[in-house]
Amino acid sequence: MAHAVSPETGRHLVQFYDDAGFLAERVAAFLQPALARSGAALVVARSHNLISIEQELRDAGLSVERLRLTGQLVLLDAADVLARFMVDGQPDRALFREHVGGQIARMRAAFPSDELRIYGEMVDVLWVDQNASAVIALERLWTELSGVASFSLLCGYQLGGFSDERHVRQFEMVCAAHDHVAPTEQVAMMGSDSASSRSLALLEQRARSLETEVSRRNRSERRMEQLLAVAGELAAAGSRDAIARITIDSGMAAVGASSAALWTVDEDRQTLRLLAVSKQDWNCERFSDLPVTNDTPLGKVVRSGTPIFFGTLDEYKAAFPASFARVADTVSSSDIAYAMLPLATNHSAFGAICFTYDRGAEFSVTDRMFLEILSRQCALAIERVSLLEAERSGREAAELLYELTVQVNRTDDVDQVYELALVACERGSKTDRSAILLFDASGVMRFKCHHGLSETYRQAVEGHSPWNRDETNPTPISIDDVEQDPAWASYLPVFRAEGIRGVAFIPLVHQRRLLGKFMLYRDQPRPFTARDLQLTSTVAVHVGQAIERKRAEKELARAYREERDAHLEAEEATRAREEILSVVSHDLRNPLGTIMMGASSLLALDTIDKVRTRTISERIHRQAERMERLIGDLVDFAGIQAGKLAIERSTHAPAAILSAAGELFAPMASERGLSFQTQSAPGLPAVQCDSERAVQVLSNLLSNAIKVTPKGGAIEIGAQPSDQQVVFYVRDTGPGIDADELPNLFERFWRSKKPSYKGAGLGLSIARGIVDAHGGRIWAESKPGVGSTFFFSFSSSTRDN
Repeated sequence: MAHAVSPETGRHLVQFYDDAGFLAERVAAFLQPALARSGAALVVARSHNLISIEQELRDAGLSVERLRLTGQLVLLDAADVLARFMVDGQPDRALFREHVGGQIARMRAAFPSDELRIYGEMVDVLWVDQNASAVIALERLWTELSGVASFSLLCGYQLGGFSDERHVRQFEMVCAAHDHVAPTEQVAMMGSDSASSRSLALLEQRARSLETEVSRRNRSERRMEQLLAVAGELAAAGSRDAIARITIDSGMAAVGASSAALWTVDEDRQTLRLLAVSKQDWNCERFSDLPVTNDTPLGKVVRSGTPIFFGTLDEYKAAFPASFARVADTVSSSDIAYAMLPLATNHSAFGAICFTYDRGAEFSVTDRMFLEILSRQCALAIERVSLLEAERSGREAAELLYELTVQVNRTDDVDQVYELALVACERGSKTDRSAILLFDASGVMRFKCHHGLSETYRQAVEGHSPWNRDETNPTPISIDDVEQDPAWASYLPVFRAEGIRGVAFIPLVHQRRLLGKFMLYRDQPRPFTARDLQLTSTVAVHVGQAIERKRAEKELARAYREERDAHLEAEEATRAREEILSVVSHDLRNPLGTIMMGASSLLALDTIDKVRTRTISERIHRQAERMERLIGDLVDFAGIQAGKLAIERSTHAPAAILSAAGELFAPMASERGLSFQTQSAPGLPAVQCDSERAVQVLSNLLSNAIKVTPKGGAIEIGAQPSDQQVVFYVRDTGPGIDADELPNLFERFWRSKKPSYKGAGLGLSIARGIVDAHGGRIWAESKPGVGSTFFFSFSSSTRDN
């Protein structure tokens, strides 16, 4: 028998092993001398090791039954003993003393003068459970107990549990906790003294960890080669179906999964549609459509853009109990794991892939990395194909629209335009039938041209319109399947008789006026895509132009005369305006320069009454700045009229714009005896605008507000969110504006009849020009005797993105 550890080599010993038979032999050799000399032995081990140790003691000639009967030999199951003193994953000192220390005390009382030897592998049970902190804590409790009770302790560890490079430090700590370290059977004969044995054990652990690392790297390299091959296949694939099949078949093998399925998101981003699955015996109909909600794992993967891993079914059940309940009856084994990953590029997730494993899995960092690489490559391939399809579809649509435009421009026959338009719509949107309906003089929607529709059907639906006649911004409406939409239940008999399953309404609008509608019909339920509706809407524009062209021709002569007269009048007005601007700019700049120079000099004087001097200087300077703004207004007005107003957009916080305007006008309001407040709604998004121009708009509105608000009144400026926009406002407690004057406020050179609102008539017109240049809107609300509020809106940066 190989050299065995014994109390002579220390009081706290450790034996590392690979083979359970070798361990049983070593433990029996350790216990035998004490039992042979009427001493006692305590064994705390796993059940299978207890059996092996008993057998080794019998083979050594000992009567195990008699020894157990007399209490010299006590055999305990390690898991049962651990359960008595472990609390929240850590050994409790008091409970350890009570149960383990109590057992030792009883044995010591029975055999007070004889030797007591103990073998324990509870520490190894904790190590296998990856509870390293509890291992060290338990070793310390053993050492502490050995100082109170006289015994020799041998601990057993499987060396395979320390086979990772990350375990080197922890292995050293375990060795340091023992007086003597015995290596495994592989190197046990190479050294017998304590120092040699300890060194051999440390070297053996390092060798094992290196072997494990080499094996892991080789396995990773093989998997990476497989993934590279899959990536090459994906790069060559020409359709979504081909990409899905490659990802499922080749990708599943590359990541070691037993099955897989792939879904993509609908245009409405509310439903996941099954694109491919590895097992044809799946209940595909049950899983073909899945909701994109946070209470399902796949839905959460898509919404969050992050993967979800379940190493066991219990993890799935704990995280998504409702979802698990819906799929529990489809799971044939409890030993199963899932990896669910988003199909996402730099924009957002547009699908998900699920890999299933017919065994529990821990999903190491490397495993997750390979799975994420595969899902990323699949997503990039799908995006590439989608872009190619969109480019091809866009090119076909452009060619179709070009052909329609050429043909429409060649004919003056409106009926022929209708016919050409329906042909283009059916080709572009791949619909089976179509129609054009227009409002007649009495406001009833009538068929003007149609393909494949019976007279019975036309009579049944003629006159129906989903939009009001005076609606200025109608949007397309599509019903993918009339049988599934309860809103159209009353028309089902008509649709069924005509064999219609899908229908779309596209408004026919010209210059914000609703003229009629396009109708698209499908014989089978199939979604109308955004491209289908956009193409038909574009065709509708051409039809609307053709309809209006006839009317326009009749008024062309009159319009020409009016245009000529208006042009001459405009030229005269332009010349007069330019002369005024030139004179005013020239005459104002000279005295303005003198005023500003004098104000600057006065500010620099060191006079006795410095406060008064400075107050006068600041007032002069402020008035000069107002004159400068007046000149700027005149120049801006000219730029607006010429369509050359300079706008430099960038992202700005609304609060910063309000603050800048407040700093300019708060002192002026205070001088007039007015209260001045700035209000900004919390969490406002940034806006895309020219900040100086935005402050200029606020300045024009504030200047008017301060001018008309009597002493003791209040001025308030602020901003608030509104439908992907930020709305700024200026509110005063002035005399208010009559309702009949509100529509004219922003017209050039318009001036109110009220004395309190007299002015040059430029400020509000310039404000409107600046807001229009930003694509925003400006308006006013007022109640005479209460005050007025002026609003303008800018798009938020979120909307622009």
